[in-house]
Amino acid sequence: MNALSCMRIRNLVGLSLLWALLAVAGLSCTGTELGPVPGPLPKYEAVDIQPAWSPTSDWIAFVHSGDETDHFETILLIRPDGSESEKIVNWGHEPDWSPQGDRIMYLDGWDGLSTKVYDLASDSTWILFPRGRVFSVDWSPDGSKVAGVRSADGTPDICVSDLETLQCRWFGPGDEPDWSPDGSELLCLWDGICIMDSSGAGRRQVVSYRSGDPQFLDAHWHPDGGRIVFSQFDWDLWDWRTWLVNADGTGLRCLGSGTDPAWSPSGEQIVFADDVPEGSWKSVRLWIMNADGTGRRQLTFPDTTQVVRSQ
Repeated sequence: MNALSCMRIRNLVGLSLLWALLAVAGLSCTGTELGPVPGPLPKYEAVDIQPAWSPTSDWIAFVHSGDETDHFETILLIRPDGSESEKIVNWGHEPDWSPQGDRIMYLDGWDGLSTKVYDLASDSTWILFPRGRVFSVDWSPDGSKVAGVRSADGTPDICVSDLETLQCRWFGPGDEPDWSPDGSELLCLWDGICIMDSSGAGRRQVVSYRSGDPQFLDAHWHPDGGRIVFSQFDWDLWDWRTWLVNADGTGLRCLGSGTDPAWSPSGEQIVFADDVPEGSWKSVRLWIMNADGTGRRQLTFPDTTQVVRSQ
């Protein structure tokens, strides 16, 4: 299964099904050999995933699904202290903030996976890329370009589009592109984690994975450009793990359980998704921790969707 397939499955039908489809393990926080997949899959009451911290630090956008939404995936905003929240999109995935923090790009799951833009000030939405054209979009730091992914033959390819012309330049295979803070490089997932310059040249591998291992997920630059955070599922621990590595590939270390990590604008904290026991089943909720993995605190709760943003 290629990286784009894994991403689509996770977005559209939830984390637990992806866990069932990934065939083998990757890195282990324990360093031990990974054993067989334990069995039956857990059931989930609700899932909060794909957090994205606004450049202005005041909001975190994320994707929520649960019984109260008939398992449709909605995009919500929440304050980093959990004090206020609001639903902004009825069915969407992969929220990504504009550099000014006034707009959010996202993938619309209702109308055939078009890429849309939501404007916070006007509460309006428009289509940026029509259905099925570009996924996993990431706004460039200067706001003039968008990096994304398209798959015509089952292999994900990185493309970069000028926001005025929307014409794609193809940079070769890769998934989940992420601009460096200065816009000079692009991080992407391919045979692990690799980096290329902003023209698509000069690829270099940061972290590699063994043949047959699943692709890494959710790799993002630290705001200072020196480190990268990412996640991968560990079959031995039956859990997602969050990892940190220097941009030159040194200093690889595990920060503990969690997936979908995203940096705060200051780079001092990481918001991520992790399991919690909730009711008769489990749920996946958002958490915040320090950049070294300490100081974990839960951010979203069952009543999060009931809180209304103050006017």
